[in-house]
Amino acid sequence: MNRRATAAALALLLGLPCFASPPVAEESSVRDALAWLARRQNSDGSWSATGETSHGFEALYEPDAARESSVLVTASALLAFLGAGHTPWSGAWRESARRAWEWLGREQAGRGGGALAGDPGEAGAGTLEERERAARRAHVARLNHLWGTLALLEAAAAAGDGLSRAEERRLVEAALPPRRRRWRS
Repeated sequence: MNRRATAAALALLLGLPCFASPPVAEESSVRDALAWLARRQNSDGSWSATGETSHGFEALYEPDAARESSVLVTASALLAFLGAGHTPWSGAWRESARRAWEWLGREQAGRGGGALAGDPGEAGAGTLEERERAARRAHVARLNHLWGTLALLEAAAAAGDGLSRAEERRLVEAALPPRRRRWRS
């Protein structure tokens, strides 16, 4: 199933409106949003959250959680490019997508074990307030890992159009943690 059909099926399941082809205004908005994202990409290929603490989610997240969410923010931006058909190998925004994909891969390799989140620390010790803060940091770490892995896998899947099966498998395996890299034939 192609991406447009998958998106339409998901929209129908969720009760959202969907269009056979996007209206011109929507295409223009997507193009403008991708241009805005590309202009704000860091030189290393990532995107960073502002660190603004007035986002309204202080009860759920640590006040400085945005500064710990570069993987999540970069993955979200990469997914926006992929969703519009711009992969690290094709499309007008392939350079931004490629740099984000490579940054996520470097982050994964640098953290070891295939994780895209650092160790949030032990949540079982200390005062109630310390345990609650550790639990919120752990939640942000899990979100980073989840969305980072999803973006890497989506990019690897998008590469399949022009790659051999072996090369596609190599890309997908590189996006998975080592213990999940065993393929079953």
